[in-house]
Amino acid sequence: MARGSQRKEQDNLPIFGTTHKGNNVIMVGPYRFNRVSGYKGKRVRWACVKVRNGCRASITTLDDQLN
Repeated sequence: MARGSQRKEQDNLPIFGTTHKGNNVIMVGPYRFNRVSGYKGKRVRWACVKVRNGCRASITTLDDQLN
């Protein structure tokens, strides 16, 4: 595998973090996903914060694991 393609794959791995206000976020490459309120229980939906730029992506986690 070439080094450049390996770096791109690593850039697309999800990273769990927190904002400066302490809210949980998931970062995938240049995109950040915030937790959508209203989801209770083990399943949680995360929405892309770049909606104004046309991002319609979302992520679903189950027990803090990506699905």
